[in-house]
Amino acid sequence: MILANALVTLDRTMWGIAMKHVKTGMLLAATVALTLAWTFLPHPFFGIVVACAAIGALSVVLGINALRQLSGADPPLRSARS
Repeated sequence: MILANALVTLDRTMWGIAMKHVKTGMLLAATVALTLAWTFLPHPFFGIVVACAAIGALSVVLGINALRQLSGADPPLRSARS
């Protein structure tokens, strides 16, 4: 029983470490993509593309938040770290 609990805790810890690196990789990929787009696209077109992407991302975030509030579902509880 103790071994099973230790394995579950280790699994959660490894998942947290993996997600931390995924988020860093996504941020790095976005930075590289923006730099390449700024270099190769005409600057006014780049501005239009970035503005449209920002408006789209904001719309998705607000839509998800609104749907979550309408459904009445609470977000999952975060477990306390020890």
